[in-house]
Amino acid sequence: MKRIAVILFIVGLLFEFAAFFGDQAANIPFVMNLVAPKYAQAQLAIRTLDANKKTLESTDTGFAVISELFMAKLREQNDPKEVAQISIQKFSRGNAKLGFSPNRAREVIPITVTLSNGQELEWNLASLTTRVAELQNRNLFGYTLIVFLTGVVIQCIGFIVDKRPKTIEEL
Repeated sequence: MKRIAVILFIVGLLFEFAAFFGDQAANIPFVMNLVAPKYAQAQLAIRTLDANKKTLESTDTGFAVISELFMAKLREQNDPKEVAQISIQKFSRGNAKLGFSPNRAREVIPITVTLSNGQELEWNLASLTTRVAELQNRNLFGYTLIVFLTGVVIQCIGFIVDKRPKTIEEL
């Protein structure tokens, strides 16, 4: 019985470590790739747009994810049947501008989206970043809490098995 208790303890500990790594996914890149792969790819795409390249094309990592985010925005604002007929060719980052609103001024970094029908639409990096942040698993804390509690329960079962009164056959 001692062997089963030790195995259950170790399994419970592994569950707890998995929960910790899942909860800290934002700080551990390889875990983020496992937990939220679309978010990680979209972050790479934003870095590509922010870098010297300033253009994101269909061959770049994260292009499909960013395209889907933009198409979702288009479907919200337009007839989905019309949006289904077009695709995105590329994203181009413009130079930063100063945007004024009644309450404050802020930096606006425009992104030009080139569509397959020849149209060019304007978006901005702040809106893109907000949409990408939504890709990060919002229920991650709940999932990691469940995994952690599962590990605790497994360990408790191991302790109960270990502390159980021994029968004559086991002695």
